[in-house]
Amino acid sequence: LALFVAISILTTGMAMADGEFIIVAEGNATNIMDINPDGTAAAGTDNGQVLRWTESDGTEWLSPSEWLWTHTAGISDDGTKVVSTVQYGDTTPRVFGPAVWTEGIGWETIDTLYVDPPYQGGDDLSHGSGYNISGDGSLICGLAWHADYRASGFTWTADGGIVELERPLDRNSRATGISGNGSVVVGFYEHETAGQRRPCRWVDGGPVDLFQGAETWGEAYGVSSDGSVITGQVGFEESPGYGYALAFTWSETEGHRDLGILPHQDPFWNQSMGMDVSDNGIVVGWSGDSGPWGVMEPFVWTEDDGMLTGNEYLANNGVVVPSNLQLLTVTTISADGTTIGGQALNLDNWMHVAWIAKM
Repeated sequence: LALFVAISILTTGMAMADGEFIIVAEGNATNIMDINPDGTAAAGTDNGQVLRWTESDGTEWLSPSEWLWTHTAGISDDGTKVVSTVQYGDTTPRVFGPAVWTEGIGWETIDTLYVDPPYQGGDDLSHGSGYNISGDGSLICGLAWHADYRASGFTWTADGGIVELERPLDRNSRATGISGNGSVVVGFYEHETAGQRRPCRWVDGGPVDLFQGAETWGEAYGVSSDGSVITGQVGFEESPGYGYALAFTWSETEGHRDLGILPHQDPFWNQSMGMDVSDNGIVVGWSGDSGPWGVMEPFVWTEDDGMLTGNEYLANNGVVVPSNLQLLTVTTISADGTTIGGQALNLDNWMHVAWIAKM
């Protein structure tokens, strides 16, 4: 499948004594979603258009714009493979599904659960979405649609094809994140009766593990490269609503850790979400009110300093954010903890900015 469109643009940056702030792209819904272990390559989307950024070549656009279906992206450790969701061929109605872009080759579709796409959205059809990719680029995870308008998480390899991960009867699951070594896939697994999402993991392709308990709602988003530490958002049975969900880390050795919210925020109205975690335990995400009139702030959590705003953390590491940018989220961090990325708002033109900061 040849959908490759490569348009290199000049990457701008502000080099500082100790760090660097890099504007990767600017658009309507631009965001960085995954960074490789040493921060030399990243993937994201802008209004449904997949982008890849590399330290050597800057930003290139890998697909046409498709705002309805293309909203996720993951990148391999060496930066040569990107997973996302793109159009399958040139058909009417249009068909979308998970695919892998490889440097020098372009987009290739992967095996799907059904020959015919089971989900219809408007005039389009969909097999599902590609969310993330293992470090060596061999294992892909994401969401696969079923004929009953339900979905399950999946993994895919070139040799083994697509494997449907467990989902509850008449409910949904999703595989959102994958460890660098490919051993652990994380996501959500809906409650069998109430329907709310619950954090889960699948270890070495085994059965689903509701590691926070069968009645704990929320979801898992990020996982360290060896699969030992997971982050996301949870709320417990005593919480009366989704507004009380908080970012967490979890490991088999330390169990659950509540990361709380930013110190200046109201604990009644605000919540937090852990989006990714580095191998040295730094967690990135957002804290605030995610409602239509709410305000979210990016956070970086460390063992020594707890939860700091994104601006505080960058300033502490010698990185200067341009004065016309308001940071909205930190969505990803490199495995070595030296590079973070996310989304900002350009206050001059109200466009979204995908950014990377190197410490």
